[in-house]
Amino acid sequence: MLHSSKGILFGCVLGLYDGCNKREGLAINLQMRRIIAISLLKLLVIVGSLIMASSAYSWGSLGHQVVCDIAWRSSAPAVQRQLASVAKRMGYKTFAESCTWADKIKSQSRYDSLKPLHYMNIDRRDAHVRSAACVSRQPPQCVLPAIQYYLDEAKNTALSQKQRDKALLLLGHFVADIHQPLHVSYKDDRGGTRKMVVYQGKLMNLHRLWDTQLLYCQGINGKRPTWRRLGAELFNRPQPSLEKIKLPAIEWAQESFEITKAIYQEINGGNKKPLLANDYCERHYPVALSQLRLAGSRLAALLADD
Repeated sequence: MLHSSKGILFGCVLGLYDGCNKREGLAINLQMRRIIAISLLKLLVIVGSLIMASSAYSWGSLGHQVVCDIAWRSSAPAVQRQLASVAKRMGYKTFAESCTWADKIKSQSRYDSLKPLHYMNIDRRDAHVRSAACVSRQPPQCVLPAIQYYLDEAKNTALSQKQRDKALLLLGHFVADIHQPLHVSYKDDRGGTRKMVVYQGKLMNLHRLWDTQLLYCQGINGKRPTWRRLGAELFNRPQPSLEKIKLPAIEWAQESFEITKAIYQEINGGNKKPLLANDYCERHYPVALSQLRLAGSRLAALLADD
């Protein structure tokens, strides 16, 4: 028996309640539609927030694991053992998997100060990242100075082992972040999280497309990419030149910013939600892989200097 007000509403709309005359049924039907519409709107807001939260993870788990796997493969056995020990102390089976730690802790308020360190905001009028206000501030307030800051902490024997372990995982994470183009991007749309595009019939934000979708548009030998498969595949490619690996971090940021500018130039136009070509992923996939390879090699160089 449907005796509650909500029960009567549902009963009248679905024809399960006999006590509804035509006029009451019409009024209740309209009220029910309003309730359903409000409920759907709330659901869309929740889903949207979840999508935005997931898209804020730079490169997604796959990209971060690949970068650290390449760095591990590129390191001397003694360094590999050190990295394995750090990962184990931090609760992970491998160094590659431990490089997602900086994203896993985002929900913990005690780590709120780290959130701005995953990216770097650039004014649209600026041609070079050195113009960004955060470049010279200490403690670091964006990803560029955070790399040197946590490299220094990882080497600082005056700190506790736990502090140095955390610093090393942050270092590995932020080196990957700075190579994700849309983490060195424009402040006004939050690195593409507010820029909606339509790709293959799906509406998504530009940041999410580059963070996660792009790395899955092609398989490895016909198989879905995993960090082990993709890490091995990229590691076996020719290594970037030593000159390119040894560039200072500000140049890494500038490289990413140049890619970001090209990304936005491609979608500029009057349409607020541009329709991307079906081959967008395939055309940009090599760029994403090149950035991952560079990040892994550069992280390995930093670890070797430790």
